[in-house]
Amino acid sequence: MKILITGANGLVGRSTQKILYEKNIDFSIVSRSESLIPGIKRYKSLSDVDVKESFDILIHASAATPSNANFENIYYLNKKIDNKLKEFIENSRTKHVFYISTMAIYGEIKIPEISEYTKSNDPNKYGLSKLEGEETISKICKSKGIKLSILRLPGVISQGMPPVFFKRAVQNIACGDLITIRSFDSKFNNCIFVDDIALTILNLFNTQILDHLILNLHSKDVVSIVEMLSFISENLRIKPLITESLKCNPSFVITNKENGNLLVTRTVKECISSFFKSFT
Repeated sequence: MKILITGANGLVGRSTQKILYEKNIDFSIVSRSESLIPGIKRYKSLSDVDVKESFDILIHASAATPSNANFENIYYLNKKIDNKLKEFIENSRTKHVFYISTMAIYGEIKIPEISEYTKSNDPNKYGLSKLEGEETISKICKSKGIKLSILRLPGVISQGMPPVFFKRAVQNIACGDLITIRSFDSKFNNCIFVDDIALTILNLFNTQILDHLILNLHSKDVVSIVEMLSFISENLRIKPLITESLKCNPSFVITNKENGNLLVTRTVKECISSFFKSFT
């Protein structure tokens, strides 16, 4: 197996490098900086990759996000990134493309449960850019007969993660600050541990039957937000201070109508435990 990773030194890319190295899988990276692992072949851009070179898997984790780019420029930056990917796919010898997307494509969520079939509702510039990116890459993969998996990420739990709800919750509990939630009954499965993205990709490569697949990633179980906060407090050994407010956004549960069994994931408690263990 031979793999190419774009955005290889970002949050998802770093974890993917580690997993592939541990499994002794051959991979190269596309990044402006060197690989975390000595001796790994690096290309500064996709245009530097020889299109005659064959890859079993192309993992596209390169993206402008609210945590690494000026928000006003995100739409145009991602259009540029994905157009370069489209050009590469059009001319390369790639068997299976994994396009890393985001739950932000759904926009404003006003329903208690969403699936891969839920329609987008006025997404922001980031969400819109990734939604259009999904469509662009889907078209070129279909025209070239290349297998495609679109993975929409929820809150990714990892060292160096952006300020998602989980990170803010850890900080608030650690500092003894009050946490405001919509309701004590609100449900939560909006998280994954970062390593499970690469593990899901490898599982899909071996088991995916469909030529085109969209998956919402999420934790293995659904818990109340209060339970999730309690799991954090158990690790910090600090009791959380929680209050309710209707000013907070309503909670929602992430699902897949099809193929959810192909996800490699952990329970919310296991995700949180894995996060804290990563510091030891």
